[in-house]
Amino acid sequence: MPLFVDGVSSSDPIQGSLDDCYVITAMSAIAHNSPETIENMIIEVDENLWVVRFYDGMEEVHYVTVDNQLPAWSGTETNVYARWNEEMWPALVEKAYVQATQNYYINRNNLGNSYQQVGWGDPSKAAEHIMGKERNPLKGMSESSHIAFMDMNIPLMVSYQNHTYHFESYNADTGVFFLRNPWGYSHIEATWEQLEEMPLVGSAYGVYSVNIIEARPQISNTRVVNTHQSLVYGYYYDPSEFIFQEGRGSRLDNAAMRANRLLT
Repeated sequence: MPLFVDGVSSSDPIQGSLDDCYVITAMSAIAHNSPETIENMIIEVDENLWVVRFYDGMEEVHYVTVDNQLPAWSGTETNVYARWNEEMWPALVEKAYVQATQNYYINRNNLGNSYQQVGWGDPSKAAEHIMGKERNPLKGMSESSHIAFMDMNIPLMVSYQNHTYHFESYNADTGVFFLRNPWGYSHIEATWEQLEEMPLVGSAYGVYSVNIIEARPQISNTRVVNTHQSLVYGYYYDPSEFIFQEGRGSRLDNAAMRANRLLT
């Protein structure tokens, strides 16, 4: 199963039988506005083994090892949670996020290493953990401000009727906004006036954004915490010990890493 098919797009993540619409919405919004963020957060360790990067609320980086053992309905190849039938990245990020949320500064549910750990939440917090950028609650934004944010490729995520969506596009010819539903269907296509009537926008309502233009101060120099070491061929490595194969992009050089371990 390929990690990506024809690049990264907002239609890739589809919510499954888990109440984590906020995680799927965050992935979808980031995939639409900053696809390179998704591509760069997943490091291929070996065949069927990846390391996924997240940021916590203390501006520290966490690397989580994840394989392609993904839940499917009994007797079928149909996925239980995030879609993996066509490309695997949404399911791998979801599975890795479950592990990352055991960190107190990412999630305080204390439900252990279980998919139920990520049930219900705030899409902007999930986006913050994926991007390492500060979340920004915005209330009462005008129609023109929503359009301006989308033009600047800044994700706008919203909660509506106990569900989450993200503002994906605006058609200036028809005046219609497109809000993507993480289910993969029942998207909202409505004018500003219709959104006000729902009501989804207006002076009493707001969205969440994640600033993708400026990173948090010194986020690129943040230290790597070793809470989640990566298991590579029977050895646990800290991310600081990663050695990549020349000419192979993000593929780890297992032989060089093991040799370096024996020398130190």
